[in-house]
Amino acid sequence: MLRCRLEPRSRAAVAKAALELQRTRSNEFAKEKAPTSINPQLDRNQKPGKTKLSWMRGAYKCNFFVGEALSKSGYVMPLSDKHRYAGAGSLHSHRRYFQRIVSPADLRPGDVVTLRWPGKGNAHAAIVTKTGKRKGTIEITGTGRGSVVTEKVSAHLGKDWHEALSTAKYDSKHQRFVLKAADGTRFHVYLLRPKRKR
Repeated sequence: MLRCRLEPRSRAAVAKAALELQRTRSNEFAKEKAPTSINPQLDRNQKPGKTKLSWMRGAYKCNFFVGEALSKSGYVMPLSDKHRYAGAGSLHSHRRYFQRIVSPADLRPGDVVTLRWPGKGNAHAAIVTKTGKRKGTIEITGTGRGSVVTEKVSAHLGKDWHEALSTAKYDSKHQRFVLKAADGTRFHVYLLRPKRKR
């Protein structure tokens, strides 16, 4: 079972949980796998941490990864009406669970970044695991390429995270950032701070 040495319910604990998931359970987050979950509220999770959740086989698991890291560190991840972790594309709408961050300079380890792009179900979520103001470093940990990865350069955006966020236009009406990837795809980026604790 995943153990987090930091005080539960701190954002630093969320980042630490994400990195521990990467080290200890990375292969469970591949699309073709049926992972286990520590969350007893999930659909058909009779033995948390042991039951393989077959309904996750064949699905992208970025939201599942974020949900596991939040759950392990004492935060509540919103659930869908089917008792599954809410989708990556809807996390920004769960204001009881997440506070919007309006400046990339305010990002801290344990915050959540979501990206949405055109098309149904096109979204990704990951956890900020490192920031460095002097060096302009932002590292994001989430699922990708069949396992859990930590990126300085976004695979989706084709840009360094710090550069991408510092050049994005802020849309104050929707409290999101709008930017274009290297290939011209337009993304909406939400910076979220977990706030609902168990």
